[in-house]
Amino acid sequence: MKLSTAGTSSRHGLITGVVCLALAAVVAAMASLNVALPDIARATHASQTDLVWVIDAYSLAFAALLLPAGGIGDRYGRRVALVIGLVIFGGGSAVAMTASSSSELIALRAIIGVGAALVMPATLSTITGTFPADKRTRAVSTWAAVAGGAAVLGLVTSGALLTVFSWRSIFGLNVLLSALALFGTLRFVPESADPDAPPLDIPGAVIAVLALVALVFSVIEAPTHGWLAARTIAGLMLAIVLLVAFVAWERRLAAPLLDPRVFAQRSLSAGSLSIFIQFFAFFGYTFVILQYLQFVRGVTPLTAAVQVLPMALAMMPTARLAPRLTARFGTRWVCAAGLALLAAGLAIISQLQTDSSYWPMLAGLLIVGVGMGASHLGGTISEHANTAFVTAMHVALLTAAAVSLTAAAVVVVLLARRTELGPNGSLQAAVGRGAGSD
Repeated sequence: MKLSTAGTSSRHGLITGVVCLALAAVVAAMASLNVALPDIARATHASQTDLVWVIDAYSLAFAALLLPAGGIGDRYGRRVALVIGLVIFGGGSAVAMTASSSSELIALRAIIGVGAALVMPATLSTITGTFPADKRTRAVSTWAAVAGGAAVLGLVTSGALLTVFSWRSIFGLNVLLSALALFGTLRFVPESADPDAPPLDIPGAVIAVLALVALVFSVIEAPTHGWLAARTIAGLMLAIVLLVAFVAWERRLAAPLLDPRVFAQRSLSAGSLSIFIQFFAFFGYTFVILQYLQFVRGVTPLTAAVQVLPMALAMMPTARLAPRLTARFGTRWVCAAGLALLAAGLAIISQLQTDSSYWPMLAGLLIVGVGMGASHLGGTISEHANTAFVTAMHVALLTAAAVSLTAAAVVVVLLARRTELGPNGSLQAAVGRGAGSD
């Protein structure tokens, strides 16, 4: 359904605000626990591999279920999907506040990720399915800016909470945000669905989930068991076989979950690749730099989060400006310039040493933020993302690849320092001064 044009500007603003709040909650949850890893390690006696799983269980469930979740929203209603997703997200977070072991946290983070998978595609498809064309591009650009900046803002908020409360308060923040978004959804967001949506491709969804699980599990566990171990090689080969099977299956269907032929559209392929590169860099950088700031530089969680905040402050206004830049200079040049700036900023950050001042890091962060904001391609997404499936396509690609490959790099780096971090890859030695914290 399309909203009436008379007196709808404020209503469009309210809808945008509500869906962006829901989006911010699920995106922030991808990175918000990073600043709390030392506290979680002390409280749960988690190994380094356990901590990686605490972070990645959420992202894995999130990415693996985005495609079917988007289809559910299209077929049965985006508002319904958003409400159910927020209930699962908030309820899982409430239970996570009582967790006492890393195993419980991993399982609950996966459940929370299921809720996030329902929420994220519904937020964008609500905009593209209910807003008129003249309002859509600006709203989608706002959505893209929130998607990029929420993770960093979540880190800052989490760092502030940790100065007063325990790591459990981060899950409490999830509960609060999901409750506010749920109220706003029930009050302001209209129902929308595609009456011609095809039946859900359940076999395709199962194959995709199994492929992503096999890939991520094999990569995360590889540093522990060995990259050339039989279980690692078998897991990676299984993932490849399943991904090939997924493509073959989807090509046979008249209404596939994800039609591989859609990537023949050059603008869509370029947008997917651009977003993939951005978030691959972002989440890998965020995980590592926060450990660098806390373990090497010895700063508090709040200080660490604040020190990476300039990236979001540069990214969000640039993303809002990106549609105008694209209209003037063309998508190709704006996207290319943004990715070049992203690479330049990361190159500056890569030169940091144990005794480096903050200024080189700040310069790199500002450049990275501008680059990510310029290459978000909000206008291009709005042209194509008329259903949740396209959102799911973008995010499943970027999240699955970023989580799997970045987790491997992080584990390799940290395990190489295991003599500094403590026995069995544990963080106990590095953070022992707060032993007993809960």
